Amino acid sequence: MQILGSYSYIPVSNLQEAARWYGKHLGLRVVREDELFLELRSASGVRVLLIGNDDARVTFHMNDSTGTQASYGFVVPDLREAHRQLAESGITVGSVTDYEALSFKFHDPDGNIVELWSDYPDPAAGWTVFEPLNGGQEEDS
Repeated sequence: MQILGSYSYIPVSNLQEAARWYGKHLGLRVVREDELFLELRSASGVRVLLIGNDDARVTFHMNDSTGTQASYGFVVPDLREAHRQLAESGITVGSVTDYEALSFKFHDPDGNIVELWSDYPDPAAGWTVFEPLNGGQEEDS
């Protein structure tokens, strides 16, 4: 089996306003509208499904020993530039952390925690997140 991509559901109070926000700040564009959701995609094919959450009962995040963690993470090629752009646009961004890669968190208008992440090459592994593992070949199980 080969996995070609993935998608995430993000609960929002207003589909159209959230689509504009994610478009403005993360470059996602609406590719499909349904009465229950909007499908957004990035230029690289990342899929996000915005789902209605009018009563704010649905939240997606994780809690562990280090605090609340994002359930939505997106990989960007230049994390510090993304951090600067979001901060300049008025979004309160967290500090850049360096654990297995560079990352930072921020909230969307509905309070969802979003994380941006940027890999750095791992000479021992011989690859980065921007390259397929094993040259794109499936491993035998």
